[in-house]
Amino acid sequence: MDYGKTFILVGSKECCLCGSTENLSGEHKIKAAALREIFGRDTMVIGHFDGISEPKVAQGPKSKNLHFKSKLCRSCNSTVTQPADLAFDRFHALTLERFGVDKSWETLFPSDEFSEHSSEYLNVFRYFAKLLTCQIVDAGGPALPYLSAFATGLHDRNIIKMKIQADPSYQDFNLVSPEFGAFAGHGGLIVNHSKEGELTGFHSTLTLGPIQYIYWIEFDGSVLFELKTTAPEFYDFTQNAFANALENPMSDYQRRKLGFDTAD
Repeated sequence: MDYGKTFILVGSKECCLCGSTENLSGEHKIKAAALREIFGRDTMVIGHFDGISEPKVAQGPKSKNLHFKSKLCRSCNSTVTQPADLAFDRFHALTLERFGVDKSWETLFPSDEFSEHSSEYLNVFRYFAKLLTCQIVDAGGPALPYLSAFATGLHDRNIIKMKIQADPSYQDFNLVSPEFGAFAGHGGLIVNHSKEGELTGFHSTLTLGPIQYIYWIEFDGSVLFELKTTAPEFYDFTQNAFANALENPMSDYQRRKLGFDTAD
């Protein structure tokens, strides 16, 4: 994979991180271990919680509804990204532990356990880089080689941004049923634009129990020409998303559910 390009097409039979065609499988949209901890092995209602899409029923953590269509090779999905997976597990445990005491996510990064620019700190962001790569390719988009290279540990320049909040949907359900606890979801792929229609980045969310992780990337300059040349169908998808956002602007509540500041 050419890590000097902004975008590169990835086929349906290629690893979206490295381009390998060997031993491919679908990455979990939400970690199987986290799902088992939340739901056990029972049937679960899970999916997008964007105020628009209908949640899907899954029969358990191995359900196809919980896997991306985009593929990862066995090496990238296990050995290469395992440090990031494990770092996120530890970070999520820390977040759960501290969240009830102080809901300010800034108190979690940096911290003694995840000091800034340490391998543990970077590996948490590598986990979200892997998820965002899968989200983009899953939506029919190209791979972002620089993002893939960060996800697989080939460099340490983190371009993922993240914030953490109490999940609004979880809070809503909890008001209806105080005993409610089994909850997980993801926000799919959100295309971010400037007011002039310039593509500015991609955005998604991950919810585990009461906690929502919002993660995104921003482009430094214009990328529309390169995107149109590299992936014209996905370019059209991003332009349609902008047109739809103008025609059907999100309410403040929908924006909050997706992790946007309502003043943006």
